[in-house]
Amino acid sequence: MPTYTIVHPQADEISVQNSEYHMCRKGISSEIAFFLNGKWVCDPIEPFADYHDGSIGGTSVYGYVPDELIDAFMAENGAVQKRWDITVIGYGRSPW
Repeated sequence: MPTYTIVHPQADEISVQNSEYHMCRKGISSEIAFFLNGKWVCDPIEPFADYHDGSIGGTSVYGYVPDELIDAFMAENGAVQKRWDITVIGYGRSPW
C-alpha cells in the first residue's frame, strides 16, 4: 500500500492504490485516501471532491482518480513516499 507524507492543511498522508481490489484502472486512474494524524480524513479535499465516495462508515476514499491529477497534487504538496520504517524521497509509482 503506497503511502506518502504530504504538506497540506487538511491531511498529512495520502494512500494511492491501483490493484485489482481497488476502484482504479491500472495505468490510468487510482484509488486514494487521505489521513491526518493517523485518522481518516472524511471531508472532501480539492481537487478530488468529484471523486469522493461520501464518507461511509468513518472512512473515505476517492475512486478512479486520474493518475495525472494525483501526480500533480503530490508534486504541489511535497509528497515523500513512506515504506515501512524507511522514507524514500519521491512520488513515482512503485513496484513495492
